[in-house]
Amino acid sequence: MSQPSAGAQAEALRYRRVRFAFGLAGLAVLVGGLAYLGALPAGLGLVVLLGGPPLLSYVFGIRSLAGSVFTGLAMLTVIIGTTLYVIGEAASSTAALGYLTLLVVGIPLVVVTAFLERAIRSPSGSVLAGVVVLAATFGIMLFFTDESAAESFCDHANGLGNTMIEVGPAALTMSGAERLAAFQPDFVRDSQALRADGLRESAHVAEVWAEALAEIRDADSQAERGAAYDHLQRVVGDLYGSTGSCPNIR
Repeated sequence: MSQPSAGAQAEALRYRRVRFAFGLAGLAVLVGGLAYLGALPAGLGLVVLLGGPPLLSYVFGIRSLAGSVFTGLAMLTVIIGTTLYVIGEAASSTAALGYLTLLVVGIPLVVVTAFLERAIRSPSGSVLAGVVVLAATFGIMLFFTDESAAESFCDHANGLGNTMIEVGPAALTMSGAERLAAFQPDFVRDSQALRADGLRESAHVAEVWAEALAEIRDADSQAERGAAYDHLQRVVGDLYGSTGSCPNIR
């Protein structure tokens, strides 16, 4: 009787090692994302608060091999998708709210998997259930992170407006110019996407802003940067207004 018990314990230990490996990989992605954003160590507390519960629930709450592997892949999908979303929306003042996805998707993922692995006993059924859970997670993350062209433009417009407020109306420094110029590729993509969606006026706004930001990026002297910044303030003021709200999408 002792041999099966020892074998079961060894098997459970191997499964836990699989979960620890996926958990460490997920943690590495989260920390790497914060490092890329320059948000270490300030952002670590938020990520641990929102990402810790689903990761710990996965490591200590899942038992089967199929659950360990497929839920681990699904958890990595959630973490990678969330990290890429936050990085993509870094200019937005609400980008950090994207980490809520870790809780909103991660906890139900573990709960559903824990229920399925206790309800389904056959190995083939467990694998099939794992594939379904993984596919569903992909679909959910696409739904949560996908943005329309108008939503993307609005996020970038708000980000630009907030950055201009932080930079201020005084002489534009080199660091301020770099922060503003970082939006230029975003508005180029927004212009193309908006035009493809038939939103020609908003596409024109995005194009005008991209050109003004390109002038700041390409300026060779303080005088040129100052003139380019004055131009940007004029075109943004004309089209964005003083309320800080997103321009009308049409």
